[in-house]
Amino acid sequence: MYRIAIVEDTQSDAELLGTYLSCYAKERGIELKRTMFTDGDAFLTNYGTGFDIVLMDIEMPGIDGVATAKKLRERDENVTLFFVTHLANHALDGYEVRALDFLVKPVEYPNFCIKLDRALDSCEKNRAREVAIPTVGGVRRVRLDRLYYIEVMDHTLVFHMQDGDLSVRGSIKECERKLAPYDFVRCNNSFLVNLRYVSELDGSDVLLDGHCIPVGRTKKKEFLQRLAQYLGDTVL
Repeated sequence: MYRIAIVEDTQSDAELLGTYLSCYAKERGIELKRTMFTDGDAFLTNYGTGFDIVLMDIEMPGIDGVATAKKLRERDENVTLFFVTHLANHALDGYEVRALDFLVKPVEYPNFCIKLDRALDSCEKNRAREVAIPTVGGVRRVRLDRLYYIEVMDHTLVFHMQDGDLSVRGSIKECERKLAPYDFVRCNNSFLVNLRYVSELDGSDVLLDGHCIPVGRTKKKEFLQRLAQYLGDTVL
């Protein structure tokens, strides 16, 4: 299932995009869940990194689409963003907030389908950089670029992330196996760290997201090798 937000203050335009999404989903045999927002403030207030695609009108009262997109990028670097506009001269604005493309009003269905095909391709690339974590209430999708490190305590895994910690039952060895291709490395028996966030190696300690984590003696050689490979240089 793909979750899509439509941020559009004009009801007729919002309904048209909703109709297009329904037709597209039926033709492609996929499940789409759409959520409508009438302005940027409502969208930002209710946003929780829960969307795959955002269709953002630019000309809106109050906070416009460009300003809304800038605030969106402060919270979510990866969501696929499309601008919807009467004017096709917002290329610079789109570049600044990494919009994938534009839909020019009046939006025509064939062009809409072409653009949405590209959007879903982008979503699949984003999902390849996510991990699904089973929780008591279901499953939570976590983007790997938001995950600092994983800590195990008494068979409980603690995922330390940008938006807070998540504790679940699990095996750190299984996490290590699944996340090894994404530059997550064990620095001791209790910690699996994201090399992306390693800021300093001081003796037998690694600094990561403001935390000082010890590097185990048996893990140090491999950890240094992986860190050197990631940095593309030699760690002395």
